[in-house]
This record gives sequence, structure tokens and C-alpha cells, in this order.
Amino acid sequence: MGMIGLYKHVSRETLESFKARPDLIEVFFYCNPSEEPASDPVIRLIAANDKFMEMKSARPGLVRSLYGRHKNSPEAQALEKEFLECLKEWGSPAFSLYKDWLELHELLNGANEPTKTPLGQAIMGYGPTPFLDPDSVRLSSQALGGISEADFWKLAKENAVCWTAGKTDEEKGNDEVEYLWQLMKGFTDYYKEAAGAGHAMVFQND
Repeated sequence: MGMIGLYKHVSRETLESFKARPDLIEVFFYCNPSEEPASDPVIRLIAANDKFMEMKSARPGLVRSLYGRHKNSPEAQALEKEFLECLKEWGSPAFSLYKDWLELHELLNGANEPTKTPLGQAIMGYGPTPFLDPDSVRLSSQALGGISEADFWKLAKENAVCWTAGKTDEEKGNDEVEYLWQLMKGFTDYYKEAAGAGHAMVFQND
């Protein structure tokens, strides 16, 4: 795995923009001000806008994704205004599963492919669209929140996660499960926050 798993909960209005143009999600994540302090939403928003301006000069492929061929047309200007509204979501931080997203998905679901269950959708979604609507977020939040630490360890044993692929040392496997459990707790809290706000979830993983 070379890509990280990155998750951002967004408003229903932003979700509608992404549903109409799913390719905008790549541009949205490009503007992630991950290096900025989460405690200052104004600074984060300024940084996101700065990265958007940087993208316009440095990433012509993403510009075409955003505007098509007519970047100076009234339609393109309207789209840019709409997208700048989406960037306001970066006033709050995203959540990263780093490069461990697939291993955590396998632990929870016993498979490395997406599934249609709320637990299966939480990390990978289902199908080609990289987002979950608010109702799906609520169900995934409930599914994640229903897993206790004891349940988590049982699933790790049942699905042979962390004790396969040459990891025969039991202590090393236990350390990895503990690491994934701590990651799981933060992920569960992030989904709970999203569900409480009535938000959708967009994600970027590979």
C-alpha cells in the first residue's frame, strides 16, 4: 500500500457538489491544510485557499478536472465560487488511518474488498463513489461504536490479522493489534462527530 486513508466529514451542501462532480474530491483533498493547527479554523481555511491557488498554477491536470477546457467562462467562474465554498470545510481537520486502512478493514470485515454492510462501508465505502451520505455515516458510526475492545481482539484472531504474512512472533502481533485498536478508537470518535453533525463522509484511499 502506497496511499494513505484520509477521511473528511462535510456538510450536505458540499456533498451535493461532490455528487454532481465526483472528480472535485481529488481537488478538495489536494487543498487539505494538514500542516496547519487544528485549533485555528481561520488559519486552516487560509491555508486551504493558498493550496488551491498553488494548484491552479502548478497542476494543470487538476485545473482541467475542475473547469474543463473553458476556465475563463462564466460557468467556470461559478464553479470556482461553489468550490471555494467547499473549501470552508477545511476549517476543521480530516482524520487519517495512514497506510493501515486496509489492514483495519480486513480486521473488522474479514475481507480486503468493500462490502455493503455499515461496518464494511466505514473505511472503503462501496462502489466507485468515494463518499457516504449522512444516513450511511450514521449507520457506520453505530456499527463502529458497537465494537468493544474485547470484540476487536476477537476479530483480529478470527481474521488472522497481524499474525500472518510472516508475522509469526505473537508479541509483535499483539503490539500491532493494540496499535490498530488505538487507531480504531480515534476513527470511531471521528465518525461519531460526523454523525452528530448530520454530515456526509468523503475519503481518499487506495
